[in-house]
Amino acid sequence: MQIPIDGSIDTFLMAAFMALAGCPEAWRRQAILWFIAFDFVGASTGWSLGVSHGAAVAFVLALAFPVLCAARKRPILFLFLPLIGSADNLLMGGEGPIRFSSAAGAAIATGILAFIGFSLGSLLSRQIPGATR
Repeated sequence: MQIPIDGSIDTFLMAAFMALAGCPEAWRRQAILWFIAFDFVGASTGWSLGVSHGAAVAFVLALAFPVLCAARKRPILFLFLPLIGSADNLLMGGEGPIRFSSAAGAAIATGILAFIGFSLGSLLSRQIPGATR
């Protein structure tokens, strides 16, 4: 089973930026679980809109950026980012009929990359003065 991480790169970046922007640590585990759940659903749809992987990831990051900026003042908006982050998997779709194993692989890769993204973002926020302000 091949584990595709190209649909999870946006999750890695989004999690890192969420940590840099000041996402409360108490919400990070919940955000990782939501990233996993929403990416599983997105990857298991089985249909595709024919959007390339790079374009889908760029589109999702462009959608997430204003929400991320607004979340610095209204932290509740951090909880919407996992849902926005799953849009790339809906745009890319699956590989034909619904396959549990490929969707589970995508969800696992998403969870791992979200955890790494939050860890990296936390490390960087401690190194960069004023990163979360």
